[in-house]
Amino acid sequence: MVSQKLTFIPHPDKVIVNITKASLDEMTNKRIKRDDGKYIDLCIAIEEKDGFDNKFSQNVSTGHVLAVGENVKGINVHDIVVLDYIVTNDCESLVGYFKGDKVVSLLAKTTYHETDANNFIGKRRAYKKGDYDELSKIIAIVKGSEIKSISPYIVLSNEKNVIQHVLPNGQIVPFEEEISSKTVLSRGDSRYNFGDRVVIKEDNVHFRVINNKELAVCFDRDILAKKQTK
Repeated sequence: MVSQKLTFIPHPDKVIVNITKASLDEMTNKRIKRDDGKYIDLCIAIEEKDGFDNKFSQNVSTGHVLAVGENVKGINVHDIVVLDYIVTNDCESLVGYFKGDKVVSLLAKTTYHETDANNFIGKRRAYKKGDYDELSKIIAIVKGSEIKSISPYIVLSNEKNVIQHVLPNGQIVPFEEEISSKTVLSRGDSRYNFGDRVVIKEDNVHFRVINNKELAVCFDRDILAKKQTK
């Protein structure tokens, strides 16, 4: 029996990723190291709720990097990567299947428009200089106990935004805050640092699901402010 060896030479700006269940399980149980030396869970379990239907969850794939384009920096072969949920059904990125595992080719770094658009939609330009051109579908890279998000993504602490309100009659009612504070766990090339407390609208926090555990992610430009520490 002849053994097969899978070899790829990717596009210079892309990486080839092998999506496997093993990498998914590894990511689910991942603990990352904070600046103070303490370890915390990267993902937290989703609480079961009445009427919750997980078919509407945005499921994240994870995988191992098989090959890296010559222009790609900061991502290496064998790194674990967290992928956006749309990779699951993205036919454009599909390379094929090997021994039951899905193999995809993904842009390593988000690209931005370098000029303003000449065409208009209504009275507004279709896009402006600095707007996203093509978003990378790679959210973050995991190296050992460290996670590095890929700009413009930022990984946040997954904290509950529910506070308890006491009504005049003494009844305690849970209330979801529209704007909340979260801690930056990974910043990519952002101006924010690990451990910064930032203010963000909950609608702009995206929860990606890995094996029924949640990872909180946002775009850098959606952060409203950083809290000043005394």
